[in-house]
Amino acid sequence: MPSFVASVNLGTVGDDITSVKLYACTDSSCTSCVSLSGYTSVLVSSFPRNIGDIPIGTTNIKVESIGRCNVSQCISIVGIPTATPTPTATNTPTPTPTPTSTPIPPTSTPIPPTSTPIPPTSTPTPIGPTSTPTNTPTPTPTPNCNFNVDISNSTPTPTPTPTPTPSTCLIYNLSVSSGASADFSYVDCNGNAANILVPSGDNPSICSLTTPYVIGGNGSVINTNSICAN
Repeated sequence: MPSFVASVNLGTVGDDITSVKLYACTDSSCTSCVSLSGYTSVLVSSFPRNIGDIPIGTTNIKVESIGRCNVSQCISIVGIPTATPTPTATNTPTPTPTPTSTPIPPTSTPIPPTSTPIPPTSTPTPIGPTSTPTNTPTPTPTPNCNFNVDISNSTPTPTPTPTPTPSTCLIYNLSVSSGASADFSYVDCNGNAANILVPSGDNPSICSLTTPYVIGGNGSVINTNSICAN
């Protein structure tokens, strides 16, 4: 199925939102949506990042918080690619057989009468009322569930409608925070998505149109704010 990639930035996120779930929607109110495979539980700390395998025909992305907060946002995508529709085959309906039923004659079984002896009753001695202590409820703190989502830079894969490449390509320094290596994803100066595996102890510099992000291991990214040479 044709798909495309969109860059998603969560912006300002409340402290009580740690993970989100992403949906692809075909309407502006995000009522007709499907869950995006591979993005059912995404750490907030991994944004901004590129979201791939978005079906052609998607107009909006729904971002839904997971856990304590119950908030979501419906955001339209900028620069949506288009695809040529595929003719839909017409299905021939299969006739449904008419069900039949056979009546079952009612049966009855006589129930013999029964009697239950009534035991003698005693008059209870009244007991004075007792008081129950009232517990004072502890107020529940209001969670910080604010977040602002920004979705832009749509790039089709494959490319039914090419998206213009931004003119600024900056230099970023990559390094491994802990472990043997870290895997980074970025967009090169030609607008192509790329990955790079950095071993521990290496500190390579790359040119990217967007801020690289870690997709495996623990790593860090430093923006030198220097423009790459053509």
